[in-house]
Amino acid sequence: MVEQQARASLRQLDRWIADEERREAERRQAEERRPPPPEWWIERGLDRTSLVAVHTGDC
Repeated sequence: MVEQQARASLRQLDRWIADEERREAERRQAEERRPPPPEWWIERGLDRTSLVAVHTGDC
């Protein structure tokens, strides 16, 4: 009985590890596919019409 419980626990741990490894691989792939940040962007006011600032990469 104890041996069966130990095997079941190990299978559960193996599944957990495999799930975590899959999530980590998906996270890395998503980072690799992410486009580079823009060189500049425009910040607008709350009314969406007034220009507040132009940001560059060194802001």
